[in-house]
Amino acid sequence: MWVLYHDHTHGDQVLGARIGSDWSLHPMPNSGHDGWYGSGTVSARGTLLTASYDPSGFEGAGMIYGEWNGSDWTIELAAGGSLDYTGGMALVQAGDGSVHVAFFDDVLGEIMLATRTGGEWTVTTVEAGGDALDIGYFPDMVVDPDGSTLHMVYLERATASTGVVRYARGGPGAFEMMDVVEVAGFSGSARDIATLDLDAFGRPVIATQTKSDFTVVRLVDGAVQPITSFSAASGITLGQQTEIEIDAQGRTHIVRWQSGENPGTVCHAVSG
Repeated sequence: MWVLYHDHTHGDQVLGARIGSDWSLHPMPNSGHDGWYGSGTVSARGTLLTASYDPSGFEGAGMIYGEWNGSDWTIELAAGGSLDYTGGMALVQAGDGSVHVAFFDDVLGEIMLATRTGGEWTVTTVEAGGDALDIGYFPDMVVDPDGSTLHMVYLERATASTGVVRYARGGPGAFEMMDVVEVAGFSGSARDIATLDLDAFGRPVIATQTKSDFTVVRLVDGAVQPITSFSAASGITLGQQTEIEIDAQGRTHIVRWQSGENPGTVCHAVSG
């Protein structure tokens, strides 16, 4: 079992590895204050791939990529520059071994994609901000069953607390985008407002959550089909943090947080 977390005291991303009943800790060696908003996946070779921010608030280098082979780390700079950590990121590996990291560029106010192919990194724009306040907060991303097409969701903000969840499909430099769900009432400290997975037919199933509303939809031939939605009960605040996964039996699992008795409640829902 592998667990990644940010050690704020030492300014490192740390891997916790469990073998049997024993845990060991393996900090990712880097001179910056890395590990912010990390994302990771297990590669086709069985290694751990991860990316995280070394943020501008600590005079950091940008986005740091690491690979753990079971005994040692390999570290690379995936995207340099002045990057904050609050916009989140998402990392996947495609069928050809290339690595893709979706992230929010807070200077440009745009959603970007860093791609590693043959040991080299390139950064392309997924969608420019246009008239929006910014576009690209809290991306989530999965790879299509074809092994190459990327599916992505992220937030476009019209104001500090209103916007729309956008969906993008394609690859570096060639994405098609559409609106999915309008959202309102989130705060500046929001995290993971939208998340997605693909059903057995390769159709995106997207969950969105703000402080007051929760919605699940499916995209079919470019149309948004509602699945379920509800509003928080009186006195309850939803956590703006949600994850969705579809299992091998086709059941949709959702994990989310809501307020209540301190420290709140982690909720799990599964479709019938």
